[in-house]
Amino acid sequence: MQNIEKKEFKNFFAENKILIIKFIFFVIFVVVIALFIRSSNITSLEEFKTIIRSEREKAPLTYMIAFAILPTFFAPITPMAIAAGFVFGTWEAFLYTAISAFVNSTITFFLAKYFVSELVKKVAMQKHKEVYDKIISIASDREGFALMAVLRLLPFVPYTFLNYMGGALNYKYFVFIFSTMVGIIPGMYLYVNIGANADNIKSPKFIFAIALLLVFWVFVSIIVKKFYTKHFKAKK
Repeated sequence: MQNIEKKEFKNFFAENKILIIKFIFFVIFVVVIALFIRSSNITSLEEFKTIIRSEREKAPLTYMIAFAILPTFFAPITPMAIAAGFVFGTWEAFLYTAISAFVNSTITFFLAKYFVSELVKKVAMQKHKEVYDKIISIASDREGFALMAVLRLLPFVPYTFLNYMGGALNYKYFVFIFSTMVGIIPGMYLYVNIGANADNIKSPKFIFAIALLLVFWVFVSIIVKKFYTKHFKAKK
């Protein structure tokens, strides 16, 4: 049995050598950049705020470049959005974050599409063809838009993971980016609003901002439950 499995592995590697090499280089690239970012402490909220506030005139561009690049390497976006609200105020921070998220989602999507998707497809078709076919069928029609938008609403589903997932599953770009923006905009506004009022955590504005976020999570839980019942539970 082990000899058969080794033979299958060797055959798979021989047939997909180029794809695997591309994937390995992609992983090394991501890891190196991620280690560099972590060593520079740029992902901490205080460090990020210090960098942004150091030169007020260049602060918007600095923030937008940081947000457009760092999440590609799994830097957390929530602290960045809160910091932006603290520095720029609600609406200015919301505009900068929305533009940057659009750019970052696009970059990550195409990275996954051209470096990861073919290898994912090869592995999935051999080991989990039925599941892969079902996911692809969802991603390729109107349900794909709803699925991505709903997943974007969930606070515990990593933002960057969904960007890579969209590219790896061969989502149509315009479906992916539109559903992404629809899904992240509500939460994005709430987080920058919290940051904009964080200078006084006892103020009515800050308490109201937190309350809005809690109400939003309740609303999201209702949407997710309905989506799951309609598209998955009902089909069993």
